[in-house]
Amino acid sequence: MGVGTFARCIRTGLVAAVLLCACTSGFTQDLRESAEKAAVETLESTELSPKDLMEIKSSDCKRRYSNPRNFLFLLPGVLFFLFALITRNYGKIFPFFGLLLLLGSSEPDPSAAIRRAEQSFVSGRYLEAMEGYKQAEQQLPCNSAILYNLGILSHYLGRQGYAVHYLRRSLRLAPADGQVQYALQLLEQDYDLAGQVPPPFPVHPDVAFVLLLVFTNVTFIIGAFVLRTKKVQFLITLVLVAIATLGCLAFFVGRRLADVRSVAVVIAEESQLYRVPEEDSKSWFELPAGTSLWIRGSSGQYYLVETPAQIEGWVRSDTILID
Repeated sequence: MGVGTFARCIRTGLVAAVLLCACTSGFTQDLRESAEKAAVETLESTELSPKDLMEIKSSDCKRRYSNPRNFLFLLPGVLFFLFALITRNYGKIFPFFGLLLLLGSSEPDPSAAIRRAEQSFVSGRYLEAMEGYKQAEQQLPCNSAILYNLGILSHYLGRQGYAVHYLRRSLRLAPADGQVQYALQLLEQDYDLAGQVPPPFPVHPDVAFVLLLVFTNVTFIIGAFVLRTKKVQFLITLVLVAIATLGCLAFFVGRRLADVRSVAVVIAEESQLYRVPEEDSKSWFELPAGTSLWIRGSSGQYYLVETPAQIEGWVRSDTILID
């Protein structure tokens, strides 16, 4: 009775989630657009400021999908499935849900450099602040908040291309950070950069990774009930959960493939898009600093790039930075 109710609850929850997403998609889209408009208006009325020390410390790398040890979180579902084939006493199986391996690691403390950088920014010494945050970046090379601060400082120093570059790098690490999203949008409007490469999808790959782990474990668990009970309700639940698992897998793979694509940002004040990778080549047109481009290949000191308008050409490697 209990496991049957459990299966019905899972089926009901999956169906309700699908219906809820379908019914509220339009409302959430309108709500998101209103929130983005309000946030942009707020940024336009205030000066951009860097993230503080607490925000930097809370901005870890968050690339758990790239750590092979995290795949050990699949063990609960796999062990449940294996033990279900051996014993009918489910009470001996459930304790294995607690088998989650978390390995901590110590990180260097860049607090002193960050505090000096904060004081330099308040005093208007932007070059000193830039050096302080770069020193902190060497200790925390995968920190989205530090990259955001470097982008803001580059903007105040008049380094248009570097500002866009750092903000785009920050979004690759934290694509759901609204502050970075709106700052990038504001600066691109201020620099009159139309037709930019779109920013990353605002869902971190770790979210898709966690969903994939959860639904994979549930699939193994329901599969164990199907093998031992031979009940139709568990088979129906297994089909629904398996579909959800495949959807999570497709979402995770698609999100990762989107991150693999390299994007370059023009940092030189005067950069040309050439027709062929040669010194005496004719150029298509000039690329303003801050322009973002897709990387398609390379040849010597040139990169083959594509604009969002699907125009391909070559740029010199010393005029761009790759995200």
